[in-house]
Amino acid sequence: FYALDGEDWGQYARMFNWAPIAAASVKPKGGIRTVVAIGAHGEFYEIRVADGHEQTGVLPGKPRFIARNLSVVGDKIYVVGMGRSIARWDGPMTWTRIDPKLSTSDDSAVGFNDLVGITPDEMYTVGWGGEILRTDGRRWQAVDSPVSSALRAACVGADKMVYAVGYNGTMVRGRGDDWSVIETDRKGVFLDVCAFRGDIFVATSFDVLKIGPDGLEPVS
Repeated sequence: FYALDGEDWGQYARMFNWAPIAAASVKPKGGIRTVVAIGAHGEFYEIRVADGHEQTGVLPGKPRFIARNLSVVGDKIYVVGMGRSIARWDGPMTWTRIDPKLSTSDDSAVGFNDLVGITPDEMYTVGWGGEILRTDGRRWQAVDSPVSSALRAACVGADKMVYAVGYNGTMVRGRGDDWSVIETDRKGVFLDVCAFRGDIFVATSFDVLKIGPDGLEPVS
């Protein structure tokens, strides 16, 4: 694990035999900034920025966490994964499983690819089969999604709406129970989406696009 100090990169001492798939950073109110990295099979690594203290562990609970991504909402880090798994980082070496209690058929594969939140009391997950879930901070419930293609990533725009993208050129916009499809006229995979200075950007394997008056437009 490396960190940039000024113009120089330095390697931390702790070594581990798994590949991080995502990293995030938070500074809880009155606390110390911490960087967290997660591995595909629920392994995690923590480092306190101020003093370089490092720790590793494995996310708790069963079934074992198959992680897909990390997100930050407020001053909490959330990890999402397969089987509709969600865990919340509550401080050093402390994770709480908050998996939604929703039924699923025995032969269906379900999983979350991303989580975003307007506030900790209004968060959304997106994932396989176009699934969208939302929570009011107490319980999770499924949203009537307008798409069936897997959604890979989501973001919150300046308009406080959630934008999500995925396979087959799929893009949706919504909040609460009201969601609609944004026609993109594309068939490829949208890998990521982000909001920046009032605009919504989408990444593919080869292009960066932006929502404009006539839909998605390439960014020069």
